[in-house]
Amino acid sequence: MLRRNLQLFLVGALVLVLAASLLYSLTKLRRLEEVASREIKISMWVASQPLVELLKLRNVIAGYQAGGSENGTYTAAEVEQQFDAVKSRIPLLTEGRQSRILGEISDVESVARSLAAVLEQVEPTIRSIDQADALSLRLLQARLASLEPILNGLHLDAYLQTSAQNDLRTSELHGIRTHIVITLLGTLLAAAVLVVLLVRQWRRASRLLDDARRTAEALNLSQRAVEATSNGILVTDHRNDDHPIAYCNPAFERMTGYRREEIIGRNPRFLQGGDTEQDELGKLRAAIGAGGDYRGVLKNYRKDGTLFWNQLRMSPVFDESGNLTHYVGIQTDITESHNLTQQLSYQATHDSLTGLVNRAEFERYLQRALRRAHTDGSEHALCYLDLDQFKVINDSSGHIAGDELLKQLAEVLKAKVRKSDLLARLGGDEFAVLVEHCTLADAQRVADVLRKAICEYRFQWDGKSYAVGVSAGLVPITPLTVSMTEVLKAADAACYAAKDAGRNRIHIYREGDAELSRRYGEMRWVSRINEALEKERFALRYQPIVPLSSQATPYWHFEFLLSMRDRDGALISPGAFLPAAERYGLSVKIDRWVVANALSWLSTHPEELAQTGLCSINLSGPSISDRSFLGFVVDQFEATQVPPEKLCFEITETAAITNLSSAARLISSLREIGCSFALDDFGSGVSSFAYLKNLAVDLIKIDGVFVKDICSDPVSRALVKSINDMGHAMGKRTIAEAVEDQAVFEELRRIGVDFAQGYGITAPRPLTTLEVAPQSRTLTAQRA
Repeated sequence: MLRRNLQLFLVGALVLVLAASLLYSLTKLRRLEEVASREIKISMWVASQPLVELLKLRNVIAGYQAGGSENGTYTAAEVEQQFDAVKSRIPLLTEGRQSRILGEISDVESVARSLAAVLEQVEPTIRSIDQADALSLRLLQARLASLEPILNGLHLDAYLQTSAQNDLRTSELHGIRTHIVITLLGTLLAAAVLVVLLVRQWRRASRLLDDARRTAEALNLSQRAVEATSNGILVTDHRNDDHPIAYCNPAFERMTGYRREEIIGRNPRFLQGGDTEQDELGKLRAAIGAGGDYRGVLKNYRKDGTLFWNQLRMSPVFDESGNLTHYVGIQTDITESHNLTQQLSYQATHDSLTGLVNRAEFERYLQRALRRAHTDGSEHALCYLDLDQFKVINDSSGHIAGDELLKQLAEVLKAKVRKSDLLARLGGDEFAVLVEHCTLADAQRVADVLRKAICEYRFQWDGKSYAVGVSAGLVPITPLTVSMTEVLKAADAACYAAKDAGRNRIHIYREGDAELSRRYGEMRWVSRINEALEKERFALRYQPIVPLSSQATPYWHFEFLLSMRDRDGALISPGAFLPAAERYGLSVKIDRWVVANALSWLSTHPEELAQTGLCSINLSGPSISDRSFLGFVVDQFEATQVPPEKLCFEITETAAITNLSSAARLISSLREIGCSFALDDFGSGVSSFAYLKNLAVDLIKIDGVFVKDICSDPVSRALVKSINDMGHAMGKRTIAEAVEDQAVFEELRRIGVDFAQGYGITAPRPLTTLEVAPQSRTLTAQRA
């Protein structure tokens, strides 16, 4: 009995031991099952999803760019939908960080941040994607492509870590099976119970094996993704001193032109050339030597010898003991974007027409030369070149001919400058040469060579041969030179001095140069004029133009005159600032201000407008040549609703002759809409009568130089009379300027001049003093 009890006890004890052993095995199996299902499966899924969704997004964008839904590809909405899918994978990376597998990957959070940052940058482009904007789509693809190396690296790291975890799980599973077999052999008395429990264990083991198979399939999917990616991937073995390539994907083969059998076992340096940047290679070797990451761009060569720019990322791989075993490299061919960047950089620093350095880049070199002069005492010079008679060719043969002339002259100048000199086109017909490390005398010889080369050149266009000249301003750059701004101002002033001295010559800047001092004074006027335009310091006044006949006139005839107020409110006469305005290209702005404000004043004073017969506005030579001026005037008439018949434009004889074709065209166009024209200062120019018949003006204003002396100088009287008679013979009315006393007034009446204007009649007055004239207003009343 005791033996049976002992046997029962032993059997019971054996059952208890078996139960305890089975409980232990079940617990361990459950834990392995959870780890295998949760950490291996989910971690691999999480690691692969960003790359898979990114590849899908790039494919959708490529399809959208290829033609949209009409060609059976994708729409903008589908692009946004796939973009949102990529964004939704970012939280999975940070949540997956809790697993042991992803925990072994050091830069999961960095990858998530990089992915989120790039997606945030491209999201505005995605939300407003435009199939026609090819450049934006290319830049978008380039930014998204920059994520592939990062995600491939994460994917590959997860792959390697998962492989190690899978091996560990398989080993533990084998130990459990052995334990189960031993338990079965040692427990015959509990066979029924053990069979049930073992069946359960076996089923669970089968499920674990199924999970292992699924994990293997996931690993296989990862392998296929690595094989399918457009980024080149290679793995180098760092257990070998030469670091040979142990693996490369098909994209690496396509990118380099080498076959896999030509790649495996070789050091990656075979892609380098003699001109590969040694500094960048030094950074790569230093990173590998320290066992760290490397990111950079290398100049590499394909098998056929063609160059490609390789954006490379190298990341270390360590074994369980922390020893460096491999490096994973992910490379992207960025040749197209690199070339585009170089092209944009070139366009930003060079003139598109001539290929010469542009103004901005030239000023950077000039500033650098100035710093060298200050630091080491070196001497340099700036030669400023402005073509003579370029406008004649441009106006007579067109802008295409002008552009071709500039390109040809650029080649002429390039052939004559020294290799150490910098030639630039500053704009329009202006060039500049920075002559470095030379005396002023040597720089003058260089400038003279350039001047002669341009003067001797003959430009052929449309069967005609043109000669051009050049005026040059030469400025030394020494340790005493103050600033780049002063150098440029001096060069500009010296160039204009050369033009005033007769053109086709060189003017050298020297301290105390009286001519340049005058130029500087004009340039200071430029600043004051711009300030007056900006702060509304210009003002309009008027001066009456009265008829010389005794017949009463019911209408006003007057001229708008311009003045400028200084900062203290004092009036400045136009003679003080208009020469500088015309020389430095501000006269067109001033003319437009006068037209706009004169018409605005007339439109807001309807009584004065109704009583006005004709009011005159002066135009400068540049406005006559400005092709957009006519449209501006028409726009002002439409905006103010002032009748064009009320307005008379005055142009000087000299300006009309200088811009004869432009003047004739402008006069004809404005007269067609109802405006009148007066030829101002007539008699002061050359060949006046010969040109007069080609200009369809309505009035001739006789120059005051002749008018003021008609009572004392028979020649002046004869000139005034001949101009008046010729004008009347041509059907034009005449106006005498600078009428300063009663004697001149009466003599002009006897000659038969139609109108008179001058301080002897009325000085210029503010517009606020202009009153509506009574219908019976007489000449005497006007002069009172």
